[in-house]
Amino acid sequence: MWRDQLARDVRTAFRGFGRTPGPTIVIVLTLALGIGATTAIFGVVNAVLLQPLPYPNPDRLVRIVENVPSPANGVPAMRTTAMSHEDFESWRTNTTMLSHVAASSPVSRTLRTSDGAVRLNGAQVSPALFPMLGLPPVLGRGLLPAEDRR
Repeated sequence: MWRDQLARDVRTAFRGFGRTPGPTIVIVLTLALGIGATTAIFGVVNAVLLQPLPYPNPDRLVRIVENVPSPANGVPAMRTTAMSHEDFESWRTNTTMLSHVAASSPVSRTLRTSDGAVRLNGAQVSPALFPMLGLPPVLGRGLLPAEDRR
C-alpha cells in the first residue's frame, strides 16, 4: 500500500526532473558538492582534532613552551619552544615530575644521487624521544644515551 504510493511519487518526481533538466542538474550538482565538501571537512576535523594522538598514553605528553615578554620597543610578546642546550640539560637533570625529557629540531638535508638531488626533511632528536612516545624502532635498535651528540 505505502510502497505503491512511494513508487508513484518517485515516478512522478523523475518525470518532473525529465521535463526540466537544467534546474535538476543544478540541484543535483549543488547537493553533491555540499555533501562532498562536508564529508571532506569532517574527515580533516576528525583526524586532526577528534582522534587521539597515535601514541600510548597521549594525555601524558607535554610540550614545554616559554613565554617571552615583550621588549620595550613595541615588539609583541611571543611563545617559543626553542631553548638552549643548557636549558634542556637543566630540564632533563632537574625534573622530578616528568618521566622523560626529549628534544627535537627540524633538519633539512640534500641527498645527491646519480639521478640528481632531492631535498629530505627530518628531525634531529635526543635519544629519549622514542621511549617517551612509546614507539619501538621498526628496524634496528633505538638511540642510546651514549649517542647523544651536543
